[in-house]
Amino acid sequence: MDDLFEPENSCVALHLRRLSRVVTRRYEDALRPLNLKSFQFSALVALSRRETIAQTNLAKAFGMDVSTLNRNLKPLVARGAIEIASNPKDGRVRLIKITSAGLKLLDQAMPLWEAAQAEALGRLEPEAWPDLRRGMNKLLDTD
Repeated sequence: MDDLFEPENSCVALHLRRLSRVVTRRYEDALRPLNLKSFQFSALVALSRRETIAQTNLAKAFGMDVSTLNRNLKPLVARGAIEIASNPKDGRVRLIKITSAGLKLLDQAMPLWEAAQAEALGRLEPEAWPDLRRGMNKLLDTD
C-alpha cells in the first residue's frame, strides 16, 4: 500500500491525515475501556488546568469551531464529566468546567493514556519526537 505514495511526491496534508488517523486509533483503543475518545481525554486535561474556560477559547485551542467543539463535548456533558453554563457577567459567553466526576474519569484515564503515549514514543528514535513537534509547530504557525 505504501507504494501508492512516492516519497518525492509526498503530500504533507495526506501523510499528516493518515498519521493522525493511525495514532488517534491507537489512543482511542487504549481509552476504550472508559468509553472515552482521545479528543475528550485532551479536553478533560485542558479543563483540569483551569477553573473555567470560555467555550470559544477552548475551541480555538483545539483549532476547531464552536459547533464542532460542542458536538465532541456532548458525551462528556451527558456523563456529568463537564458542565457548560452562561457566564454570569456576560450571558453571551459560555463557560466550561470539569466536574468532580470528570476529574475522577481523568484519573482513571491517565494510566491508559500514559501507556499509549509510551507506546507511541517507543516507536520513535529518542530525538524524533522533539524534532517532529518543532516541525508541527512550524506548520501551525499562522504568522
